[in-house]
Amino acid sequence: MSTASAASSSSSSSAGEMIEAPSQVLNFEEIDYKEIEVEEVSSRSSSPSVRMITTSGPTSEKPTRSHPWTPDDSTDTNGSDNSIPMAYLTLDHQLQPLAPCPNSKESMAVFEQHCKMAQEYMKVQTEIALLLQRKQELVAELDQDEKDQQNTSRLVQEHKKLLDENKSLSTYYQQCKKQLEVIRSQQQKRQGTS
Repeated sequence: MSTASAASSSSSSSAGEMIEAPSQVLNFEEIDYKEIEVEEVSSRSSSPSVRMITTSGPTSEKPTRSHPWTPDDSTDTNGSDNSIPMAYLTLDHQLQPLAPCPNSKESMAVFEQHCKMAQEYMKVQTEIALLLQRKQELVAELDQDEKDQQNTSRLVQEHKKLLDENKSLSTYYQQCKKQLEVIRSQQQKRQGTS
């Protein structure tokens, strides 16, 4: 059976009939399955069609990322500092370094620079947080000192007031004591005359 007659018989056959295989034998080891896409059977044709997808260059042996890059995926960019990937977890999404292109030296250099900047940013943010915490502690101590000073001045004024009151009471006591002595002496004189 020729190829033309096979094509005409396959187009006129129903869906339940068997389709004859082509006479050409395919070598499956030579086929790059990444470049082949099988389209679904349309209502007009009963056989699937195969089309080749061309690429701009040779396929990379390393698979591309299909999921977003995370800090766990990164390797040690500095070669010595393992704390950089952990710093990414606390950064905002806009500030996190993007995954570099491993084939581009410029991309890797930008990525390393971004990692260093992210680490420096985290150090500065940590210092700012510590300084703000220290500021709050100093403000709290200052407020407490002001309260203590106000309490001290209030206690000093109260002590002075109590001293003045004690002095006036002592003066009044002495006056009352003198008056009592005068009254007793007058009573004794009256009793002596009577």
